[in-house]
Amino acid sequence: MLFHDLRFALRSLLRRPGFALAVVLTLALGLGANTAIFSVVNGVLLQPLPYEEPDRLVSLWPGSTWQRGSLPLLAESNAVYESLAGASLPLRMSLTDRAEPLRLEGVAVTGGLFETLGARALHGRTLAPGDDRPGVDRLAVLSHGLFARHFGGDSSIVGRTIRLDGVEREVVGVMPAGFAFPSPQTELWIPTTMNPGAASEYFGAGSSFEVVARLRDGASLEQADQALRAVMPQVRADYPWPMPEDFGAEATVVKLHERITGDVRPALWILLVSVGFVLLIGCVNVANLVLVRARGRGSELALRAALGAGRRRLATQVLTESLLLAVAGGLAGLALGGFAVARLRAWLPADVPRVESIVLDSRVLLFTFAVALFTGLLFGLAPALRASRPDLQTSLRASRGGGPGRRRVSDLLVAVQIAVTVVLAVGAGLLLRSFQQQTRVDPGFEAASVLTARLAPPTFRYADDAAQRVVYGELLERAGALPSVEAAAVASQWPFTGDDIYGSVFLIEGEPSPGGGEWPSAELHVVVSPGFQDALRLPLLAGQWFDGTESADGLQVAVVSRSLADSYWPNQNAIGQRIQFPGAERWLTIIGIVGDVKVDSLTAEPRGALYQPLSQAGSGPMLLVARTAGDPSALAGSLRGVVASVDGDTPVSAIQPLAALVDESLQRTRFIMLLLGAFAVLALALAAVGIYGVTAYAIGQQQRELATRLALGADPRGLLRWVVRRGVALGLVGVALGLPLALASTQVLSALLFRVSVADPLTFVLAAVLLAAVAATASYLPARRVLGTNPMLVLRAE
Repeated sequence: MLFHDLRFALRSLLRRPGFALAVVLTLALGLGANTAIFSVVNGVLLQPLPYEEPDRLVSLWPGSTWQRGSLPLLAESNAVYESLAGASLPLRMSLTDRAEPLRLEGVAVTGGLFETLGARALHGRTLAPGDDRPGVDRLAVLSHGLFARHFGGDSSIVGRTIRLDGVEREVVGVMPAGFAFPSPQTELWIPTTMNPGAASEYFGAGSSFEVVARLRDGASLEQADQALRAVMPQVRADYPWPMPEDFGAEATVVKLHERITGDVRPALWILLVSVGFVLLIGCVNVANLVLVRARGRGSELALRAALGAGRRRLATQVLTESLLLAVAGGLAGLALGGFAVARLRAWLPADVPRVESIVLDSRVLLFTFAVALFTGLLFGLAPALRASRPDLQTSLRASRGGGPGRRRVSDLLVAVQIAVTVVLAVGAGLLLRSFQQQTRVDPGFEAASVLTARLAPPTFRYADDAAQRVVYGELLERAGALPSVEAAAVASQWPFTGDDIYGSVFLIEGEPSPGGGEWPSAELHVVVSPGFQDALRLPLLAGQWFDGTESADGLQVAVVSRSLADSYWPNQNAIGQRIQFPGAERWLTIIGIVGDVKVDSLTAEPRGALYQPLSQAGSGPMLLVARTAGDPSALAGSLRGVVASVDGDTPVSAIQPLAALVDESLQRTRFIMLLLGAFAVLALALAAVGIYGVTAYAIGQQQRELATRLALGADPRGLLRWVVRRGVALGLVGVALGLPLALASTQVLSALLFRVSVADPLTFVLAAVLLAAVAATASYLPARRVLGTNPMLVLRAE
């Protein structure tokens, strides 16, 4: 019987290929979009981490970092952990034993990290407990990407030595392609030196670590939370300097998976719900098409019933046709979704984790198949139930048309369709307005026409700060002599360039030591050469910038940002005030105040910044910034040549225009806005098709009446207005239903919006006007076509 129903349904659909194609294409669009977005949600949020028993892996105090000196205490004092390990903030290291030096991003880890994660090497071995002991820690593990790109995928690299920052390290292993911890950008892992007897040495700048742990079997997050808070007073007491009494009060334990995906989780769920709305709108269109087809088959079904077909038999036959259409739409949607997944992986923002896990796996296939069957039932159930109860007398007399009751069902479906479209249109509009607001934010400096590059003179050749300053001085002199360069400088770090931003705490002259209270601090501490203010055109508000006469033995000076000056010297002039870093002997005199700069993002409030001249502070790897008279990208080749002429072993990496880096900070907002906008446009098109179809069907049912009115002298324009008013009324009903629904739904967007209210009246008004205009246009087109027909031809046909 099933085979017979399938064969009959296929023959029936092939007799009406236009209907079948319209349904399959509509479903393919909705199911393809759902398949693509679910693939992202599945890969990023639902798939377990590629580690052994990943549910037992937790992150301690996510959103903050630990000092390396605290790690032994955490490992020894907590009985709920089976093991505990740490990974440093990203380290940039120079690989200098190749023809062209490379700058790589790695992390220093405790010896037990890989064992804690339950990760195994593809070639060789991982770092093991004990590899972080002094004297045996000159080892390295390579990422699969680095192994393939720069070592040709040759497994014989295991056991050989490479030179990192002038230190010979033995490569003991290569990780598999799916391993990316703590971030996808990590290219290698080296052991950090852990000496529990000298833990006090491991506090301060450069000692920040992320801590992960494996819970003992049966231990809960609540137990881990309690144990962590219990040990925090001892952690606070271990610091070499006084810490605030509430230090660590907010420390908590979360699943490692949640820590990795927490930033993108809300946005991905919003996209999945939004694309589900698109599928719902498509289902409404298909339901209307199927209802129209069912009305056209009324006589056929009534005849079958008269000949003895039972209600169940009739319903099964109609439902089989709907499910066949759904399966065909699902297969087409799967193909479309597979294409979209490949594009999405390339378009996803760089900060989205676990991109390598986004594939069409069995879970995605099952999802698409299940959703396809559900949609088949959704749009096929009502026609099946109606087919099981045919009106024999009316159908066999071949009565034309669906009565008002039948049209009301279609009208209601279209009103729901418009209401859902309003929700998507309002959401996309709010994100667009928010994005516009973000692009208008002044970061506090001029990024246009500025090229940035990372420089790292080899420490084995330039062992002290003074030698590195000489190299930077020569580099800047030669770079500044290039024809297109207007100003050039170096800085220890800068927002939007991928740096992990470091700040500093300090003492204020004349004020008591904070003791256990909160220290005065600058959230951004930058060491710069004198031309930095000209290169980025930082606005000088008071005092002066560094002029190049500062010396290591002279007056120690600093420049602060306006917010820092207002925070700590609110009712006095900050210029001339003195500050001191903990443990330092000399005081720094503030000589100037500059404007604030955005640090975390364009949407964050500016934070206090402190600038020191390169001649009076530590050196090391630097960021070169060069303002050019033309296209900054054109300077890249010349800049590489300048660096090579000064020192061929100094790697030049990450050469990018600063404006592009600032623009990248908007990448996630832009991506979500574009996707939601695409969903809204697709929903709008489907809604327009729905209104067009319902209007065309209604006009078709009233064609004889309209032709009679025209033949008797009715004004065609008046009839046209009457038909269009009906379509507009349908649109307004949908808008009236959709606006409150949109107001309730857009609350989830609040975290993604910037300087735009979730109830922004302009967005809501524009969305309502747009939907009303679409409804009017979609009603006008079929009415214009029908009313342009010669009424006598219609009446003769009748």
